[in-house]
Amino acid sequence: MTQPRRPQVSPQSARQLAADHYGLRATARELPSYDDRNFLLEDSSGNRSILKVSTADQRPAVELQNSVLIHLQRQPVEFQLPRVCPASGGSSLVEVVDDAATPCVIRRLTFVAGRQMAELDQYRPELLSTLGRALGKLDKALASFDDPSAERRFEWDLRHAAQAGEHIATIPRRDHRALAEYFLLQFRTLAEPRLAGLRQSVIHSDANIHNVLVDEHGDLAGFIDFGDVVKSSLVCDPAIAAAYAMIGQEDPLATGSRLIAGYHGEVALDEEEVALLFPLLCARLTVSVILGARERRREPDNPHVGISSPAIWPLMRRLRAVSPRQAEEVFRIACGFAPGGCNPSPDQRRTPDERAVDCSGSTTKWETTDDSI
Repeated sequence: MTQPRRPQVSPQSARQLAADHYGLRATARELPSYDDRNFLLEDSSGNRSILKVSTADQRPAVELQNSVLIHLQRQPVEFQLPRVCPASGGSSLVEVVDDAATPCVIRRLTFVAGRQMAELDQYRPELLSTLGRALGKLDKALASFDDPSAERRFEWDLRHAAQAGEHIATIPRRDHRALAEYFLLQFRTLAEPRLAGLRQSVIHSDANIHNVLVDEHGDLAGFIDFGDVVKSSLVCDPAIAAAYAMIGQEDPLATGSRLIAGYHGEVALDEEEVALLFPLLCARLTVSVILGARERRREPDNPHVGISSPAIWPLMRRLRAVSPRQAEEVFRIACGFAPGGCNPSPDQRRTPDERAVDCSGSTTKWETTDDSI
């Protein structure tokens, strides 16, 4: 039998852990999660917090997340973020065993009120601009975080997107595999060789629409889930946020450009970074569906695994018809640069891979496609 990858913890056990280590008598309701266990705790006064249970081998990553959150508590940010709640003994992390007697670590975070941006239908331009600016402010606050543990090898680090190709066979449908192969080729050709020369910084690395919260008015409330935090190319953060914001939107490029323009207003992107936004955001969508397919094989009963994949495939079909040069022009204009920044070499001097990913004659015509076959 395959060993469960996530801790084995029931809501009853979560309640006991909260009482034993935080002196908290509360109800516990399990929340969706990817590779840990999360429980919403609520005491008799209605105060809520989050108990997170991770396997012991995740301790270095969890310690990094706590360090980042403690760092951000000292920064003048204008939006909500989780805060670390120390245990009764003062520690930010406690060693325990789960229901299967497997070593684990637990921590408790404050509850961030709001609903996921993913619950909205179409996103108002003001929300997209605000999200871009807020992410820029978050990255500026993270710029002063200096911890070697952030320089980790991590499969969700967008710089290493090509490695996801090792698992492309886990995608069941042949047409989906072809899409994923195309976008990985695009990444390897247009982005990967140029990433080393770009600015590096600690970034959130997962500002997707499930980790961005909005208030009752649909305005930005804050960010959650710092599980993917890593030192990487700075431009990966707006690319990731734009990628997920495009899902289900009537005009994906316009959606992405508004978010990117907001980010650029806080953290000025240079022309080389703007040139890589499109292949990077396409690569993130591709990594998401590939690793989602892999994890569904490993843990088919976890509904949170691959949660975005059904909506990502139609978007990838639409983006397949977009020329990378065309997308670059849209993003250049959004950031205030003059058109014409891309200067490809003559066709006879370009490699077959470069020709394969250049759909320079295509035009953007958003049409609904049948993704059910």
